[in-house]
Amino acid sequence: MFFGRKDFFSLLQLQPRHDNFVEDVYDGRVWKEFSSCNFFSTKYNLGLALSTDWFKPFKRSEYKVAAIMLSILNLPREVRYKKKWTIIAGIKILVAVSIQYKIM
Repeated sequence: MFFGRKDFFSLLQLQPRHDNFVEDVYDGRVWKEFSSCNFFSTKYNLGLALSTDWFKPFKRSEYKVAAIMLSILNLPREVRYKKKWTIIAGIKILVAVSIQYKIM
């Protein structure tokens, strides 16, 4: 999907940018540990972030919907979360159940 796009490989960043402070995921300890083990030694090894976003599709809806998304962490922060580079891994629908108690 992404590997067929001409601009994908030119955007990938594999190395940390800073040693003294953390500005992005590339600068963090875990990313550096994976990098030191040659996990990101090729452009085909990608770091992914899994996230969800819950929303109500309609104002008076009894449903909540969650988009389950994957983001490619090797992309620069400026483009990483754009629709073009986001993978929709799934959609979850939750039906709100209303429970009413009668107080006597």
